[in-house]
Amino acid sequence: NFSAALQLFHVSVETNGDLSTALQLCKKGVAQDTSLSELHGAVDKVEKIISKLSEDDNAIIEQLSRSSELLTFLRDVVDEDLRNLIDAVEEHSEQFVNESTVSHLIEVKRYLQPLLKDNFDDDPEKFILKLQHYGELSIKNLPQKISDCSINFHSLK
Repeated sequence: NFSAALQLFHVSVETNGDLSTALQLCKKGVAQDTSLSELHGAVDKVEKIISKLSEDDNAIIEQLSRSSELLTFLRDVVDEDLRNLIDAVEEHSEQFVNESTVSHLIEVKRYLQPLLKDNFDDDPEKFILKLQHYGELSIKNLPQKISDCSINFHSLK
């Protein structure tokens, strides 16, 4: 899931950083003439980095890895103010989308905006650091909100 999330944010693991090298080795495994000690070192490096992620961070990564259409949409509207959508939902008597889903979308976008705007210099560790800013934003139940937006994505468009 972590590799899938990295791909969705266009973060390459084909660079020369320690984590990138470790991820590449873990991906290739022993089938590519990798020694067990190299593989063990790579797994330790990845575990060390991943262990810094909270349960919420892991749940967010899990949801993001399943939300490619939502991320594409948010990337397209990253600089737009989505609060007008609440008014549109109220005007249409919530026929197509629930107002709470639009509120969730606004919060998800607020969280993802810095992630969507950054290229992370193809450094997965920079991605992890930026991902962890979630706690600073005080957005409760973010993984569930990402899931709600992803499930109701076509109604939000």
